[in-house]
Amino acid sequence: MIAFWGNIKKEVLLLIRDKAGLGFLFAMPIVLVLLMTMLQDKTVKKLQVEKMDIAVVNLDHDIVGNAIVKGLSQMSIFNVHQTYEGDSIDLDLAHKLVANGAFQLGILIPSKTSRKTKRIISNEMRKQLPSPGTQVLNDSLLKNVNVEVFFDPIIKGSLRAATRSAISQLIANVRTIIVFKSYTSALEKITGKANTDDFPLQKFTITEAAYTDSMAEPIPTSTQHNVPAWTVFAIFFMVIPLATQIISERNEGSIMRLKLSPTSFVNPFLSRIIVYSLLAVMQATTLLLIGVFLLPLLGMDIFDIHGKYISFIVFTLFIGMAASSFGIAVGSIAKTHHQASIFGSISIVLLAAIGGLWVPTYMMPESMLYMAKLSPLNWALDGYYDIVLKSKGIFQLGLPIIKLVLFFAFSLGLAVIFGKRKII
Repeated sequence: MIAFWGNIKKEVLLLIRDKAGLGFLFAMPIVLVLLMTMLQDKTVKKLQVEKMDIAVVNLDHDIVGNAIVKGLSQMSIFNVHQTYEGDSIDLDLAHKLVANGAFQLGILIPSKTSRKTKRIISNEMRKQLPSPGTQVLNDSLLKNVNVEVFFDPIIKGSLRAATRSAISQLIANVRTIIVFKSYTSALEKITGKANTDDFPLQKFTITEAAYTDSMAEPIPTSTQHNVPAWTVFAIFFMVIPLATQIISERNEGSIMRLKLSPTSFVNPFLSRIIVYSLLAVMQATTLLLIGVFLLPLLGMDIFDIHGKYISFIVFTLFIGMAASSFGIAVGSIAKTHHQASIFGSISIVLLAAIGGLWVPTYMMPESMLYMAKLSPLNWALDGYYDIVLKSKGIFQLGLPIIKLVLFFAFSLGLAVIFGKRKII
């Protein structure tokens, strides 16, 4: 036990003495979180937009145009703007606002839209209810009714389709009202009986339900993704200092003295794992504080873990165990500092790339999702997602913890096997 605590003290002293390396382990993830969150914030908000700002240019000012504006205003997904900074929005300004990302969508309702609509409907009525002295026009002589919709290019295709469908439904509702009034007027002339009722559009509704057991994953904000993602990256980046430290000790003969001592060969490995797992908690706590206090000051969303601080810290310990055991395994297998640093850095970068740290998994093609599930960094990120997005406690993180523990055991086993066989 004395030897075990001695090893822990030695690891702590080695960390403290390497002030540059220790500073890098904290500075690197801080810079990455700030930089990547700011770069992705605007893009992610557009991809997961809950309420779109839209510019509406209503040149019709009649039943169709007014009904479209009113209908869009009543929809929870849209913020309808007909003015911008005190000025009325014309077509040129609407195009400019959408192009520079101020608004996600622009709509032009041309002048005489209502008149053209009424004329088309009236012509159809003359075909069905001909009367002396009325003329039925050829369809080619009737002008088309066209509502122009233009999007910010980054808006998803599904959202575009939903918007077009909503506008089409609003126009269809207006057409129904116009047709109803036109036929009512014609029937009044025939029957001599007046009808003052409106068409009961309110009788036609859509009921919406959400299934609570849905397997669909919530989409994280830029803050909810980048803080845990770069926390995981920083923790696993401990591979490089850990591996090079083991090689240095082997080259200096420390491993040989350890083999000749009566203490267990595993003791130094376990002491390293404890120290570096606690270092992982310190890194994660630092980035958590940045997400809670600094990112909101920069205009981004706050990093909210719903009070699950204990779960966050305990799960970070599991990530630290997996990362430190992997670093020890790399150091035990590699023969030189060069091999350890090259393999360690490349493996972490590749595992981060395929694991959804750089590009979130919801933006990946289907084929890449299977590869992502092979990365231990993805398992760690999934666990953080469960805490941040689903407000899960530590006892509900079964699968990510099991995967990380198995990876820890496998890496530690490799470290012991190769550490004992390594020729000094």
